[in-house]
Amino acid sequence: MGGIGKTTVAKTVYNQIYASFEAASFVFNVRATAAEVTGLTNLQKKILEDLAKYDGKIDSVDKGISLFKDRLGGKRVLLILDDVDSLDQLNALVGDWLAPGSRVVITSRDKHILNIAECIDKMTGLEINEGLQLFSWHAFLRASPSPSYKDLSEKIVEACKGHPLSLEVIGSSLYDKQNDTGCWTDALRNITLNPRIHKRLYISYRDLTDAEKEIFVDIACFFIGEHKTLPIVFWKSLYEMVDTAVLNLAMKLLIKIDDNGVFEMHDHLRDMGWTIAKTEKKGTRLWNAANLSTISNYINLSRLRLNGGNPQQLGIEGTQQRNAANLSTASNNINFSCPWVNEENPQTLKRLYRPCLRYLHLQDLPIEGMAEDTLATLPPSLIWLRLKNCSIEIGKLQKILAALRKPFQSGFVGNIGQLKIVQVDDKHFLDNLSVSSFFTLPNIQLVQHLELNWFENLKKLPDATGNLLQLQHLELRGCRSLKNFPDAIGNLSQLQHLNLERCWSLKNLPDSIGSLTHLQHLNFEGCKSLNKLPQTIGNLSRLQYLNLEKCWSLKKLPCTIGDLSKLQHLNLSWCISLKTIPYTIGNMSQLQHLSLERCWSLTSLPYTIGDLSELQYLNLSSCITLQTFPHTIGNLSQLQRLNFYNCKRLNSIPDTIGNLSQLQYLKWKNGRIWKYRNTN
Repeated sequence: MGGIGKTTVAKTVYNQIYASFEAASFVFNVRATAAEVTGLTNLQKKILEDLAKYDGKIDSVDKGISLFKDRLGGKRVLLILDDVDSLDQLNALVGDWLAPGSRVVITSRDKHILNIAECIDKMTGLEINEGLQLFSWHAFLRASPSPSYKDLSEKIVEACKGHPLSLEVIGSSLYDKQNDTGCWTDALRNITLNPRIHKRLYISYRDLTDAEKEIFVDIACFFIGEHKTLPIVFWKSLYEMVDTAVLNLAMKLLIKIDDNGVFEMHDHLRDMGWTIAKTEKKGTRLWNAANLSTISNYINLSRLRLNGGNPQQLGIEGTQQRNAANLSTASNNINFSCPWVNEENPQTLKRLYRPCLRYLHLQDLPIEGMAEDTLATLPPSLIWLRLKNCSIEIGKLQKILAALRKPFQSGFVGNIGQLKIVQVDDKHFLDNLSVSSFFTLPNIQLVQHLELNWFENLKKLPDATGNLLQLQHLELRGCRSLKNFPDAIGNLSQLQHLNLERCWSLKNLPDSIGSLTHLQHLNFEGCKSLNKLPQTIGNLSRLQYLNLEKCWSLKKLPCTIGDLSKLQHLNLSWCISLKTIPYTIGNMSQLQHLSLERCWSLTSLPYTIGDLSELQYLNLSSCITLQTFPHTIGNLSQLQRLNFYNCKRLNSIPDTIGNLSQLQYLKWKNGRIWKYRNTN
């Protein structure tokens, strides 16, 4: 049974024993993830990332199994697989690569899956007293119910048969109704008349506002596992008080938001959301390609996601299915027309476009196989466009961009008039010419979030980049040929987040970057050709995060970096050419995290490092030429973790290190670890 507490128990077991293994991995929602097009390989990659720090690609399940054997053979690991529902999943994720002493924990609703287990623990509902306590914590924020509601509370707990998820969600929905016994009586009647779990949970959904209902269904269909930031931008273009709505959904436990800001949802609630999308909101959302057979029902389609990597999900059979095998591996040397979107098939993709379409997400679809006017009819209502691995031809993109202008020139609001979010992730998608066309579209200045990632042929950004006056987030990850930025970048006065990770050819930045006074997050990780930062970087008065990891050519930092008074996180790891740290670093009064790991050319630290009164983390591991350590280190009153392992030329540390009253972790050159406790 789902919602009975299997995942919670598995989490508890994991937290209690993971430290006893060489590596550990907790894999959530195996069943749901495996149902995706590349689900099994994604699960394999997750395990390899956790257990072997593997960050490469996995093209097939067989390759994943081979990597397990090569990377994990002989390693004693803990692996927890949550919600498994088929032997195919186990065969792909567990095998003879497990070393003696390793442990695998599986949760499943299917007892046949567990026949391979050495030990099986069958979950049951809570006893009445336990259930009443859980319900009370959510309905009354205490361990027992209010006296006037004790009888009703006990009846609700009994009707829910000790089912934890039902008790949590229903209890949370009644929290603000303690002066309305009628609502409690109605809830009890509905639970009694509708013993199925989904019917019980629907009680909480029924009391939501219209905007909360739409947001809940959107999360269930599209955004589980996604960070909350972009969906919130999307919803704010449609509804009022979105932040409050999301908070209310979380308070009612209809959704969860983890510590990283990622949406989570129990699969029972997800399934309820899917049912609502197919019934009450029929025809407004399409997230499963299997529904293409009933496309005529989607008259009011507002959200659309299609993933072309799985021919069976697309309803392709026989010869067409064999030909469609190329869908998931579309590349330059494959010239393939999707059988379900070509002119011979009446179910062409262009029929999916509706005047009210707000969200469009296409993935692993070779757009070169589509009809000429397929993407040239993007509706004016579109707010969020996501294209990943679509291998679009440059010539066709030019036609699409030209078509986007036509409604605007005809006197209507341009198709890009409401567009707020653009995400394109495909190394074959854009070149310099098509990028220039994109940045000159009508009303482009209204876009708030733009991602153009992994465009290996992109060498420069046009001056028209400065037209994006409302832009808050810009990502250009993996644009390996990008060499410089236009001065017009300084016009982006609203920009808060700039990510240039792995722009290998980027050598320098214009002085105008100092005009980005709203910038909070700046990432240059892997910009191995970047040799200097402009003096104007000190003007970024709101910057909180600066990542320069693996900027191999960076030899020094400008003195003005000390003017970043709001900076909290500074990563200089693997800056192998960096020789000195400016003394002005001591002015960073809010810096909490400083990493100088593997700065091989660094010989000393400035004495002003002791002025970093908020510093909690300092990593100097493998600074192989570091010779001295300033005595002012003892002034770091908030320092909790200090690592200078493998600093081969550092023979001693100052006695003042004994003044670090908050220090909990210290690792020195011989690998010894001390754990400090404050005895004051």
